[in-house]
Amino acid sequence: MLDAEGVLIDEAASTPVELQFDPEVEGGAYVSRARDREVFRRSRLVSLATGGRFVGTFTGRHGENADVESPQPGLWTLETIQEQRGRQQFPILHEGNNTLVVSGRNFDDYASIYVDGRRVEGAITLEEDEQEQVIIELDTQPEDGMHTLQVQAENGLFSNDFILHGAADEQSAIALQHSIDEVHVDLRSVIARAVASSDLDRVKRAVTGPRIKLGALTDQHR
Repeated sequence: MLDAEGVLIDEAASTPVELQFDPEVEGGAYVSRARDREVFRRSRLVSLATGGRFVGTFTGRHGENADVESPQPGLWTLETIQEQRGRQQFPILHEGNNTLVVSGRNFDDYASIYVDGRRVEGAITLEEDEQEQVIIELDTQPEDGMHTLQVQAENGLFSNDFILHGAADEQSAIALQHSIDEVHVDLRSVIARAVASSDLDRVKRAVTGPRIKLGALTDQHR
């Protein structure tokens, strides 16, 4: 919960004001707690403050469901949490595939989804037949690149950050996964396997990548 307390100042007097950020208002805005429920956009508050007509203190507070009876949600890659080890493989979403299948716990029926700290529309489904397996479907395709996803329990705590990637299409997603994998392995071995499987595209990516020079290859790999 993001609250603000301060004063609105005019030529004659100052008026106390209490605001609370409401993400349900179109575009998100601060709403007065007074009976009139006046809406203040961020741009308006900045303008008032710049003109010396508003002074306020903004405070982030936990929601009401932030006690020992409402544990923090958790997200991790598919596997039981105690068996997590080594490098994890994070999902890559692309046009036509906006669904993540991950492991998680401590969700409620009204949990909300955040990408890069901003609330997004989507659906969360708990797989009843699979222990702690969660399906998260986003309504909007993330932009290309790496993002962080969180889930927030209703009026409660946020989960940890969970990495996901966005790509333009399926081929871009495949290429991105290859590039991520190749950073963590010996590129000479990658080229050897690519040659053995006649994967010319992968050979080209490895040879032109930033971490390898042709002079570094052995005669065997050539």
